[in-house]
Amino acid sequence: MNYLDNINREQAVKALLVVAFLVFLLKYRGSEEARVAIVFAFYFLAALIYRIDARYPVLAAIASLVLAAVLLAQRKEDLANRVAIYAYYFLVVGVLLNLVEYLRESREEEEYTPTRELKGKVLAVTSGKGGVGKTTLASNLAVALAKLNRRVLVVDLDLAMPNLDIAMGVNAKGLDKVLKEQRSVEEAVVRKHGCSILATLPIKNGYRSKETVEKIKKVIEEVKQSYEVVVLDFPPGIEALDVIGEDTYVLIIANPEKLSIADAYNVKRVLEGRAKLLGVVINKANGADVEAFEEMLSLPVLAILPEESMVKEALESETPLLTKDEEYEFSQEVKELVKFLLKYWEREEG
Repeated sequence: MNYLDNINREQAVKALLVVAFLVFLLKYRGSEEARVAIVFAFYFLAALIYRIDARYPVLAAIASLVLAAVLLAQRKEDLANRVAIYAYYFLVVGVLLNLVEYLRESREEEEYTPTRELKGKVLAVTSGKGGVGKTTLASNLAVALAKLNRRVLVVDLDLAMPNLDIAMGVNAKGLDKVLKEQRSVEEAVVRKHGCSILATLPIKNGYRSKETVEKIKKVIEEVKQSYEVVVLDFPPGIEALDVIGEDTYVLIIANPEKLSIADAYNVKRVLEGRAKLLGVVINKANGADVEAFEEMLSLPVLAILPEESMVKEALESETPLLTKDEEYEFSQEVKELVKFLLKYWEREEG
């Protein structure tokens, strides 16, 4: 997990660079014009490092031009000229950021192609609170992996209120029969949207039965041999976490609400040292404070999923949003998360 451990170190280095720049600026004795140019050059570099939205400097340029026009109408020509210069710099920064983002996205699309077959990666999608979007994320992750020609199985481990079958649009529910030894895993698995699906009916007593927990562990071990990635859609809370092994990779999903974050923290505490905690996915993240999330949970935020009406519509139509060709922001975030996971696993395997 060295890659993830380096994130906090990188943040510290960025902070030191900011401090170094401020010290330099205070000691700089050049002209005012050069000072302004240096400030905007630093702003451009900071925007690249922190991936600041390119729309912000463009909006700032527009606002500056409006202000300059107002000042000019008031016959404050010197001040208006200075503000207009700021508008020019803001616009240049915005254009350059847009260009860099375009080149970055083009390079990432061209550079990434799956290079090797993975060996039975188990990915748990968990949360401390219900209704945060675990099944939505798990189903769309599975479809995204399948689109990259990965052999993927998604399993519904919510034994009390299972609904993976609804999210994936399948009628077959076989995990309960596998656990009762009435059917083999191969017989219970169905295929749709390019991936394999193991849904279930509600199971009485669920994780309160030690026998059921042990059988689920055996099922996970079995399917690892046949699939590159096994995505586990967990129930909320901590009662099911006993089936997670030390080689399981974990994504904790949460909404930007205090209760959801607190419950996510509790899940993280339970799993620390017992599994490979990858990070947090923020769902329904409109206006979420990413830095606050990372500080409270001491985990990196790996994806920020917006609250889009199309996500709800896709769920109601029993079709994962990733099956559609339209490029929604939610879909792009899931695709980027999948690329991160695959690169991480490929790098880990060497």
